[in-house]
Amino acid sequence: TEVYIALAKKMIQQGKAVLYLVPEISISSQMFERLKAVFGQTLVMYHSGMNPNQRLVSWKRFYTGQAMIAVGTRSAIFMQAPNLGLIIIDEEHDSSYKENSTPRYHARTVAWYRHRQEGAMLVLGSATPSLETLYAIQRTSIVQHQLNKRFGTAKLPELEIVTVKASNPRTIFSNTLLFSIKKAIEAREQVILLLNRRGFAPVMLCQDCGTAVQCPHCSISLTHHKQKLLCHYCHYEAVVPEHCSNCGSKHLVMVGSGTQRVEEVLQKMFPAATVVRLDQDSARRKNFLPAVVNDMMNGNIDILLGTQMVAKGFDFPNVSLVGVMLADIGLLLPDFRAVERTFALLVQVAGRSGRGEVGGKVIVQTINPDNPIFHFLKNHDYMGFCQKELSIRKALNYPPYVRLARLVVRGAKEDIVATVAGQCRDILQELSPQFPDITILGPSQAPLHKIASQYRYHIVLKSNNVEKLSGILAQCKKKVNLQGTYLEIDIDPLDLL
Repeated sequence: TEVYIALAKKMIQQGKAVLYLVPEISISSQMFERLKAVFGQTLVMYHSGMNPNQRLVSWKRFYTGQAMIAVGTRSAIFMQAPNLGLIIIDEEHDSSYKENSTPRYHARTVAWYRHRQEGAMLVLGSATPSLETLYAIQRTSIVQHQLNKRFGTAKLPELEIVTVKASNPRTIFSNTLLFSIKKAIEAREQVILLLNRRGFAPVMLCQDCGTAVQCPHCSISLTHHKQKLLCHYCHYEAVVPEHCSNCGSKHLVMVGSGTQRVEEVLQKMFPAATVVRLDQDSARRKNFLPAVVNDMMNGNIDILLGTQMVAKGFDFPNVSLVGVMLADIGLLLPDFRAVERTFALLVQVAGRSGRGEVGGKVIVQTINPDNPIFHFLKNHDYMGFCQKELSIRKALNYPPYVRLARLVVRGAKEDIVATVAGQCRDILQELSPQFPDITILGPSQAPLHKIASQYRYHIVLKSNNVEKLSGILAQCKKKVNLQGTYLEIDIDPLDLL
């Protein structure tokens, strides 16, 4: 951040405007306050959490040159200024920069375009740069700067990998992690715990037949939230059942531990400690997130437990311990970016420890300590991990070595959805002589086969030419008979779920 501030000062002294993008509204508010102390009234904020009138005022001030620096989330990339000199994208790897509803765009891609069209300097910053950015560095004249040590006197945290047994659902905390939490609290230091599962427990299963309690509208299991079951995709709610819907058995058990369950266990184990849970459910409460940030800065929270939200770019100098409850969760997703995302998340959350004068420690619990990513993690070797992952992507012909496009057909009747998806494939194959060097995969059921009573089939296209991908999909869209279904097209999708 200090580097960004120095660059912004230099640009403003030259009479040039600065766009400063951050991935989340919560971070933009924290960053705004930090930058306000430096830039005063020349600073404006812009994000979707502001009302239309507030956004209009910020837009006008930046557009007319009254404000020289704008801080915002992805939509701020479209803000105009009389003389734009610098675009900063902080945490450039973050998936929040991709808009997944129409019109789809990636703020980083728009920033590249503006850099070329307007001549503004573009700075992409991250402790865990995306593989796309690292590949672009290899192929173009992008200058890479590496900060090999932390700001000030802070040192990288000590990192320990601890094995836990998957067969024992009671093993939420290893003895190593429990001892370290106790030690940190006694020293009046703070703890951050990451568990990338919301809710009380992820799945409710029948012990007799193994059937999971599923959402009737989606192809996923319901999550137990204390007295009810919730679907995190369509927000369907249900009471906790007494019998299995498949075999009628009363032997229903909760498998795994969500954030609410872990919060409850922590409160029993450390009754004198202040435990706060930060996930999408708790963050929905008005002003909850700013209050949490404020309480962490003031030392009013002993243990902050949460999902990936706790790994965002917060700077809490009194955090001496970070614990990762189960590091393997993200690796189980059927998506080619799952390993990259999981490793980046682990590196980011580890970076919350030991940022001040207090030394830091990170404890990572896993059921598979032999996974190569933990070797790279323990050695703080992000670039080594990236080289390994890039070699795998190259062998499999996945991004960044190829461009992807995804066509999703969704609708209420599965047979019609499957028929339309097949029709799309036939049209694409007919068009392929006009658009050579495109690989067509599918159609197949999407991994998330049903969401909100909508069945989903998808086709994935690969090519080194994004114009060809756009062209063939535009032609397909014109020719297909949708029969009441919906067609979604995504160029450079961030996942294939």
